[in-house]
Amino acid sequence: MLLCFILLRNRIKGGQPSQRLPVKAGERETAIARLLRIDWIGALFFIAAGILILLGLGWGSTEGWSSTKVIASFIIGGLLSIACLVWEYLLERQDTASVPFRLRALWADPMLPLDVFRSYDVCTVQLASFVSGMSNPSIQFSLCLIG
Repeated sequence: MLLCFILLRNRIKGGQPSQRLPVKAGERETAIARLLRIDWIGALFFIAAGILILLGLGWGSTEGWSSTKVIASFIIGGLLSIACLVWEYLLERQDTASVPFRLRALWADPMLPLDVFRSYDVCTVQLASFVSGMSNPSIQFSLCLIG
């Protein structure tokens, strides 16, 4: 990674101004405007959903899959995942809206561009990464039992 940084450091673009926020030509973005470009709400939904789903997986193996807190964490984690996707959809709709939304939080740049899921190649690579990540620990465990 260090080698990539050294070789490519002159080719990397600097920070780009937002296409969403109204910044006049020749004017620099303020620190507050740059902080508002971050999708804080989408990140919160994504992190909370991931934590709840992982908690459900951890609790399910020790306390039983029919436990109330396991089921509740899976349901709430799933609902937060759906809320995250809906929020990202709303942020992308902001790009095509003729009149900007009044809610300042909708001016943020989407954390998860939904165009990524329209590419067959990207979805295939993500699925392969997910499956290999699931199978890797089980293969290592099997090799420990054999050795």
